Amino acid sequence: MACTTCLRLREKAYSLLAGGTRRVVLTHNYTHVMAGGIHIQYIAGTTYRRVPDAVAKAIVSAGAGVADD
Repeated sequence: MACTTCLRLREKAYSLLAGGTRRVVLTHNYTHVMAGGIHIQYIAGTTYRRVPDAVAKAIVSAGAGVADD
C-alpha cells in the first residue's frame, strides 16, 4: 500500500500528463523528470497518445522518438 503523499504525487503527475494532444512513437527509452522528482518512463517501441506538447518536444529533442505534427 502506498502512503498518502505518494498517492497525491502520483495523482498530480497523471493529471498533468492527461491533457496532452500529441502522439509520439518512441525509438529509445526516455525518462521525463517532473517537478517534485517524479519520473515518468516512456518505453521504446511504444506509441503514446495524448502526450503533452512540452514532453513531446523534449522527447524529440533528445532523439528518443518521433512526434506527429
